[in-house]
Amino acid sequence: SALFTPAVVRYVWRSDSLCHRVLVKKLSVGGCVINKNMDESAYKEILDGLRRQNVRAVVFDFDCTISIKHSGGRVRKEKFPTFVENNISPTFKFILRRFLDDGISVGVASFADNYKASDAYIAGEPMIRMYFRHHFGEDFSGRVPIVAAYPENYQTADAYRTVGLSSPMPRDKSFHLARLAEGWRLPPASLALVD
Repeated sequence: SALFTPAVVRYVWRSDSLCHRVLVKKLSVGGCVINKNMDESAYKEILDGLRRQNVRAVVFDFDCTISIKHSGGRVRKEKFPTFVENNISPTFKFILRRFLDDGISVGVASFADNYKASDAYIAGEPMIRMYFRHHFGEDFSGRVPIVAAYPENYQTADAYRTVGLSSPMPRDKSFHLARLAEGWRLPPASLALVD
């Protein structure tokens, strides 16, 4: 199976705004990371690449990066079991435990948001936590911090103040990355985003 298919990972972005293909080297085709035989040697190459770049944390988008199917930011509660079933990137499943065991922090930055979701839906961070519990068990759910916020929902003062901002949320993942870096007490340049 593919390491990351073009539909799953479009680029790797370092939070110092430089586009680094830290996961690529020999694995890259057209800007996408591909490896038909994800195994320990491929993982070691990825880990070595991250370490050479002084990356100490890898942040993954949720929809179509960790998951295969897009949630739209929310899933009807009664459909959640169907949504999670067989809906995980095999590569993410392979590397999550290995990253954590090797001292690479893993986080999630997602535009999925429960800010305006009705009670009929599970959305945002609670949805992603349930997804992690389903696929990895309780102990991994707590080891992976999640920042889930859709920037368009946080453009008014009443909304952006609910997340501790004094101005509208940037319309990219810089808020998410800053929160994760702060929680890990890491400089932003030591994070890589897989989106």
